Amino acid sequence: MKGLRVQSGALPIKKIILLFLATLVVYLGVFYFVEYQRTRNGPWVIHFLSTSGGQPMIRIEQPAFGIEGLELVFEQESLPEGFSESVARFDDPVDFPYPITFGEVIFQDLTFQPGTLTLNLFDGHEVELIRRTLFVDKKEVPWTTSERVKVLPAEKLPYLSGQSTNQVEKLGPY
Repeated sequence: MKGLRVQSGALPIKKIILLFLATLVVYLGVFYFVEYQRTRNGPWVIHFLSTSGGQPMIRIEQPAFGIEGLELVFEQESLPEGFSESVARFDDPVDFPYPITFGEVIFQDLTFQPGTLTLNLFDGHEVELIRRTLFVDKKEVPWTTSERVKVLPAEKLPYLSGQSTNQVEKLGPY
């Protein structure tokens, strides 16, 4: 064939090394860019506290979105035995459900932080944190800085009441 020349022998080792290094640089660049995008907003932070009257309370924070100090007070609920104030940062995906101070995490998608976080607190109160809004027992609560929301026992969701971590697992995929 005229104009088509096939070079005999293998590719020069120098070209292979340069191709490998270029591929490695592109891969690492894309990897760290995606990782930065995934974590740049930071995680949900929940403080497990009690009011001056001894009622359980959580304070939700997500500074990247201006959510600082929104508090949920769980009326007529008791603090767990041996309770001490604690803080949970939801930045490391782990298998769920798993226990936390006032209940358990029943769903989380932390792929791009802060992500989605769903909690079952005090055996029946569902608290779902998403960027757009907060849901407490399936009722939308706008993200209003420094607002205190009272959560009443009558608002508990019946399908969560009486569920242990093992029973929640049996409900199937979310």
